[in-house]
Amino acid sequence: EHGYSTALIGKWHLGMYEGHDPLSHGFTNYYGMPFSHDECTTDIKWTGSTIPYVYGPCPIFNGNVIVKQSNMSMNYVDDIYLKKTFEYIDNLKKPFYIHVGSHHTHSPQYPFDSVKSSVGRLDMFVGDIINKIDNNTILIFTSDNGASYWFGGKSGNNDPFRCSKGSTWEGGWRVPAIIYDKKNTKRSDLFMTGLDWYSTILSMAKISNENHNDGYNFYRSLENNDVISPRTTFFFHSVKTFDSISSIGAVMAVRYHNMKYHRYTSGGVCINSDFDNRCNYNAVLSNQKKLFDLENDPGERTDLAQNSYYKNVIKNLDELIDDHIKNFKDEPSEIKKGLNNTGFPCANF
Repeated sequence: EHGYSTALIGKWHLGMYEGHDPLSHGFTNYYGMPFSHDECTTDIKWTGSTIPYVYGPCPIFNGNVIVKQSNMSMNYVDDIYLKKTFEYIDNLKKPFYIHVGSHHTHSPQYPFDSVKSSVGRLDMFVGDIINKIDNNTILIFTSDNGASYWFGGKSGNNDPFRCSKGSTWEGGWRVPAIIYDKKNTKRSDLFMTGLDWYSTILSMAKISNENHNDGYNFYRSLENNDVISPRTTFFFHSVKTFDSISSIGAVMAVRYHNMKYHRYTSGGVCINSDFDNRCNYNAVLSNQKKLFDLENDPGERTDLAQNSYYKNVIKNLDELIDDHIKNFKDEPSEIKKGLNNTGFPCANF
């Protein structure tokens, strides 16, 4: 509506069937794979294990048409994505928004089956894009979750943050975030979440977001080097189903400013537990009520809950969670709405 061309190139992973694809969610162009590469047959293998839920060859879509489908060599798929990204930029004569989703550094890693090589390839991938864009293009680099601990260090390490993907400890949620343009360099420690990108990006493009409630707009705060974040609160909802949590939404924890309060703790998607035995996926769910000051203790090592000084803080945060649950509306997964293994994308060549 504001003269921008939009494209999704690379990993999507929000559904592959009608109504769940990028073209159904505002993108005018789509070239890529609709799920993670551990969910299809590739030449990348897990070290010492097999992937039990691989259910077909990897399809690459151009729009809603499959253009490649085979035992995909993931060592070359990033080159394909870069080529398509550059072709798209070169053929445009108007402003653009491109979301480029790399499969790095998701397990199993490639090339050479190591985190180090996967990070190195991602670094080259981002560098090639930076060299391509002009001075009027803003580049945002971020991730969706912390590393998992599949096979221990082979999948990454979130140190000094505790635990991993799939948990509500900081190791599962803290990710790199870089907003880069060639005219300006700043550093910010503002408390921001992935939910805030939508409003922030609209503001960068000088587009009004007055009629939406999609996160907070951080653009002016970043421009002004603000030290107080527009966001004060974030609720950590469980990614697993727990019978012992009766409340809708399964709220595990809440962050309020720099204080983080765990009403419940449990393990995450981390088979190797050497880093912390509370990270083990089978760790028993517990109602431990732990409190941490993330500004001074980002690794969540010093529990303040037993300190009487914080008694009222815990009481207020419990009330904050209870009020959130009262207004929480649980919606079914968009991915699961279209999940049907018998209808796996296929094509004849």
